[in-house]
Amino acid sequence: MSQPSLPAQVEANCERVVETTLDLLAFDTQNPPRATTEIIEYIETVVTKAGLETERLSAASADPGLVAWFPEQPAPELVFNGHIDTVPFSREA
Repeated sequence: MSQPSLPAQVEANCERVVETTLDLLAFDTQNPPRATTEIIEYIETVVTKAGLETERLSAASADPGLVAWFPEQPAPELVFNGHIDTVPFSREA
């Protein structure tokens, strides 16, 4: 049996996508101070529940990175790369 298309998967999980997006937006990741430990913990929990293995990389304890992969797969391939810190926002500016 073939996998559903990506649009079909997004449609089937629309509520979960919205909930996860709102959860992520609730974290204060402004830079400075660039404290992203809490959002990394959240992301790590979500991807671990999805069956991925993780490893934290840390240049600084308040600003860790996270690598996640599916176990028992051939050589790792980059699927998603992003950053989680944000800059302050002012409506007036």
